[in-house]
Amino acid sequence: MRWILRFVVLLVFVGCDQRPPQPHQEPSAEPSPPENPACARHGESPFCSDHEIMQCQKGVPTVLSKCSTIERCDKGKCVANCPEGEVFIPATGPDGFTMGRDRLKGKDTPHTVVLTRPFCMDETEVTSGAYAKCVQEGACAEPYRWDPWASYPRFPDQPVNLVNLNKAEAYCAWKGKRIPTEAQWEWAASGGESIEWPWGNEEPTCENQLMDFTPFGAPKSAPGGDVGCRGGGPSDVKTFPRGAKVWPSGKIYDLAGNVWEWTRDMSAPYPKEKQVDPEIKEIPGKPDNTVYVIRGGGWNRSALGCTVWFRAEATRNYQVPGLGFRCIREAEPR
Repeated sequence: MRWILRFVVLLVFVGCDQRPPQPHQEPSAEPSPPENPACARHGESPFCSDHEIMQCQKGVPTVLSKCSTIERCDKGKCVANCPEGEVFIPATGPDGFTMGRDRLKGKDTPHTVVLTRPFCMDETEVTSGAYAKCVQEGACAEPYRWDPWASYPRFPDQPVNLVNLNKAEAYCAWKGKRIPTEAQWEWAASGGESIEWPWGNEEPTCENQLMDFTPFGAPKSAPGGDVGCRGGGPSDVKTFPRGAKVWPSGKIYDLAGNVWEWTRDMSAPYPKEKQVDPEIKEIPGKPDNTVYVIRGGGWNRSALGCTVWFRAEATRNYQVPGLGFRCIREAEPR
């Protein structure tokens, strides 16, 4: 009887000591950081932050690249952002383009040129009216004005002419721009295509209204004088829209004919080697050389002289009725 009592007491004691089973719990983990709002919105697609192209990598926004000063970021890409009146010209890409046709007695040897930065080019040659504003503000000297074909100040919509390189540079600097290099000018005029004129290979005549030039003019002048398609002197800019060079961002007018245009390169034969962003600031052995390349031909030039590859030259102080200029805005890194 006694052992039965002990057994009952033991059962009661053991039963009272047991606790209800506890649910299984995992070890507590560190809380996840909140997802970046930009990454939540864009996922792994590139996106814009001001002028930067961003992409989320492992949940962290990372800068892929930055748009230049003449571009803006739009939908994860850099797109043209030239001011009104200017046309965006892209860089050439790593393959570059071919300058030179080997048709100027050794001065235009075909060679590859790479332009690494885009630029904005004036859609027209600088007009007499635009130049007059620079004169009024005291930033530019007056052009020579006592020539029968002088555009300043009588014809505000014609390209300003009779300006030497110093005056052209002063105007461009006043606008925050520069005179183009020879390579920039040819790239803008040809787009890297094997063409004769900015519009293509259609032979120009005064009747087809592609440009203002003298069909029998220099370098094969005939009796009658250099009179152009309108009787002499420059035309108003945009008079010949059929001859414009068309880029995705706009048209550039009068790159052929009307007036020659200054470049900022000294005149020298092309090299055979590949060039990257060429600019001839001095010529070895000729430190005082002041002869610069001019491009595009003019109203008093033949069709040959207005081709995209033809090179002529002039001293810095040269100023004649058939010579003007346009400016470019170069891209700068941010």
